[in-house]
Amino acid sequence: MKCKVLFCRSLPLVLAALLVGCGDSESESQGTNNSRTIELLRRLDWDTSTPEWVKVEPEGGFPALLADPNFRDPVRQINTFAVFADWFYRCLPTDSDTKHFLEYFMATAYDSEDFIWNQRGLLPSGYEAALPVVRGSAEYLPGVSSWTTDSERGREFPVLNSAAADSIIGLVMKQVPKDFCAIGFGQWQQNYVSGSILTLPWSVPVDTDQNPVVFQDDADASEAVSTGNPNRHKFVLGPITWLSMALDVRAWDRQSEKSSFESTILQGREHWQHLHENVGVNEALCKQFTSEEETQGPYPPVVSDFINRVMKFLCNRPASCQSELAMESLVEAVALTLEGTLCKQQGHEWNYMTYESGVDALQRAQSFLRDESTPTKGPNVQAINQAATVVQKFYFGEDFSKRPFSSPLISPLLPPATVIPGSSTTSH
Repeated sequence: MKCKVLFCRSLPLVLAALLVGCGDSESESQGTNNSRTIELLRRLDWDTSTPEWVKVEPEGGFPALLADPNFRDPVRQINTFAVFADWFYRCLPTDSDTKHFLEYFMATAYDSEDFIWNQRGLLPSGYEAALPVVRGSAEYLPGVSSWTTDSERGREFPVLNSAAADSIIGLVMKQVPKDFCAIGFGQWQQNYVSGSILTLPWSVPVDTDQNPVVFQDDADASEAVSTGNPNRHKFVLGPITWLSMALDVRAWDRQSEKSSFESTILQGREHWQHLHENVGVNEALCKQFTSEEETQGPYPPVVSDFINRVMKFLCNRPASCQSELAMESLVEAVALTLEGTLCKQQGHEWNYMTYESGVDALQRAQSFLRDESTPTKGPNVQAINQAATVVQKFYFGEDFSKRPFSSPLISPLLPPATVIPGSSTTSH
């Protein structure tokens, strides 16, 4: 297994990375569920010759892109999330369990986001013209940003923002009392959000047998979202990574002795510091894309209401931490609301998605991904599809009869495939 440390700003981060994500198969047993998953996913045969974008410039040029709500809303929301997360994290007492959890989860989420944003041949940006905005670079924000679009700092910027947003989602999941609801919520929110971020103008996943489609929208369902990309529910863009991260959320509370997470916490602490160093750019982008209409962004109303209530004032960080305790209480209240809203609806019970069955499913999926039968010593297509099928069965039941998610309703694609049968639309 190769060791990848993409951004090394300090010795502690390097040491933590060596402990958590690198080395041979024995050391792979260390770290988080997600760090082990990502190390296996990196072994897939990605086409690194593909460009980092799908199209150079949108119709109508760069001004049209900046005016497009489907581009503006995710930019506004992800940068607002980053501002809020930075403020909230820094307000927490140094030795609080919540702060240590956010450090731990920032590290495990960073593994996914680094892979998703920076693995060539996986998820190119919709437009080359959008990259300076997405990466918060000086080409778009001269005098505010200090890095260029293609620098390591520029490539890290969206990784940190996404990982910070994931960490807040992870904190909400942590507060959800029932395991199955927390695990279900992790994939449910990704299922919904991917409708805006895995299609033009934002980004488009590459169609490849290394990353098969595992779910499809039910086109006839009234709740279905028309994304323009029928291939958005791909294996590594939610199904296996959010299963891994959901199990990491529950593993934190199951481990009373947190010393085993020490290196992961250290790594996450470094990432939070790097996020803070960038937060002026997040604030500038938040202000740049703030809308008087207060559009909901990519989340459904139950989540968007929370986001708008706690973040609409956060293009400027609060001057003090006096409201931090109120925010913690609000996060807990939102978690309880989500449990009552999502986990008890008739027609899509989630109680079969237990922690134990999730651990079993992930371990079996990872075992398939350890196949080394290809010339590059990675898993073959059959092994990848077997891993994807294990994840499908976890979410939809052994007989695929469960309907765990609503808005939009989705079904498993059997077998996992690169292109949905009967679809004339390709993603790249």
